[in-house]
Amino acid sequence: MKRAAAELRRGCSLLSGSEVARGPFQLSPVPSQAYQQSRYGLATAAGETASQIAAQLKKPDPRFLGIAGSIFIGASAALIISVSNSFRREPEPVIQQQHEPHPDEFENENHLVNWSETHECRPKRFYQPETHEELETLVAEAHAKGEKLRCVGSAISPNGLAMSNEGIVSLSLMDKLIAVDSRTGLVTVQAGARVQEVADAIKSYGLTLANYASVREQTIGGFTQVAAHGTGCHLSTVDDQVIAMRLITPSKGTLTLSKDHNVELFHMARVGLGCLGVVSEVTLQCVPAHHLLEHTYVTTHKEVRRRHARLLKDKKHLKYMWIPYTDKVVVTTCNPIRPGRQAPKPRELYTLQEQKAPLLDLLVKAEPTRIPAQRSELEAQSGAYLRDLLLAINPLDKDWVVKVNTAEAEFWRRSEGYRIGWSDDILGFDCGGKQWVLEVSFPTGTLRNNSGADLAYIEELLDMIQANNIPAPAPLEQRWTAASASDMSPASAPDRPDTIFSWLGIIMYMPRDGQVAAVTNKFRDYAQKCEKLLLKKYGAIEHWAKMEVPDRNFAELRALRERVNARYPVARFNAARRELDPKNIMSNHITDAIFK
Repeated sequence: MKRAAAELRRGCSLLSGSEVARGPFQLSPVPSQAYQQSRYGLATAAGETASQIAAQLKKPDPRFLGIAGSIFIGASAALIISVSNSFRREPEPVIQQQHEPHPDEFENENHLVNWSETHECRPKRFYQPETHEELETLVAEAHAKGEKLRCVGSAISPNGLAMSNEGIVSLSLMDKLIAVDSRTGLVTVQAGARVQEVADAIKSYGLTLANYASVREQTIGGFTQVAAHGTGCHLSTVDDQVIAMRLITPSKGTLTLSKDHNVELFHMARVGLGCLGVVSEVTLQCVPAHHLLEHTYVTTHKEVRRRHARLLKDKKHLKYMWIPYTDKVVVTTCNPIRPGRQAPKPRELYTLQEQKAPLLDLLVKAEPTRIPAQRSELEAQSGAYLRDLLLAINPLDKDWVVKVNTAEAEFWRRSEGYRIGWSDDILGFDCGGKQWVLEVSFPTGTLRNNSGADLAYIEELLDMIQANNIPAPAPLEQRWTAASASDMSPASAPDRPDTIFSWLGIIMYMPRDGQVAAVTNKFRDYAQKCEKLLLKKYGAIEHWAKMEVPDRNFAELRALRERVNARYPVARFNAARRELDPKNIMSNHITDAIFK
């Protein structure tokens, strides 16, 4: 069995010695100018392909090349051209870096860091199987020895859900497209394949995934096991796209589960959090590839309340980005559009420089001796990147954060407009840099009869932020999904399958300096206030990939367990864990704490 440097690419970096490798499929967190032009404000020509924009996104971001001692594993070769071809990756030349080695590095060469750089681990054992049989043997041997074995995808999860200091297995070499049926839309793929790679590959068959999250560098296995989500009241969390799967379990070997076979376990294991076994293969129900017309505009709280019910019903995809300490909301809607249609012209057309001027001008005022000399270079960066720079100046000063939020609101106003593109391109979003995030899901009635909980929650949250002078940056991102049939999905509603769920996240961005600890503590206080005021009242539960487990406060841990037990069939989940993993090798400190 191989034990090698993982090809974890965008999500997780594997630190080992002093080498830094970066692959050509590394997705840049800072969009290129060409991408920004199509993303914000300027209408694009109809029929622009995802690959054209993706090519711009794959350029490396120099901000991340200097992290000492990292191996940013990376890369994908050409698109799949025939079924059973693999998404193979060739690393770029190594770049030498100097760093101060951690004491543990002398004993353990493996060091994994998640995408948001908030969690890390140093696994004693790291494996990269290439075949189902190798993976099956690995799980069986770990079970026989009673050794922990946690499966990691891209380590996109902000809470480090896949992390373990014992054993880790990466499926990055198990990434084959196995079968495509263009007539039924069924696509079978190995669980280590990347979401974007699958989207690119099946587009030639006229297919795409039903929905996408903000980023598309997750593995299919991780994407579905944590119930990732996009937005749209007519679309569920992504686990609902899985109609069959192969699950390699410690005690029972490989199980084939589907909507027609072993149905009860299937609905439990679709969102299994890696606790029931390793998902090696999934069959997805895909949909015809299609273009979307995206409309982004800025409005007021009052106008959102007036139009909200109609937007939920009329728009296939809907997202609000609330900007604290302002009356502004950025609204993004998407609906399918026929190929060949032209995007409407925006009411006002700003150049890219004019769009970003509010953010750049504020930077100049804050750092008048340094920023003007770099202005031309900064004008090529994204709005999210500029916001990160601004917040880093004084991230805990509420008055400064209010100024940054106000500038961002004006940036978005100047960026209003339309664009047309393939759905897998349009539904992506620049999430910004290193960050703490808490996202929750809660029911808000049905599409026919919205309870109003979605807008009531955000209004209380905004009031809480203001009353407590919290230095809360933008955006507070709000999205919606339909209910999921998976037992452990945060959008599960077995008694009311017509329920719709709202998803809402709070965030703080972390600078790369001595303020990290202070920002972390402030965010924890921010999150705790949300938990105490809002979660129980609205029946909200944390996204599995964003659920931080309290490490010292037992009262908070007990409250978390109470929320989990109130929402999910924990007794049945734990029974399945005991049956399939009697030695508890598939768990880690997070899952053990939650499901004790």
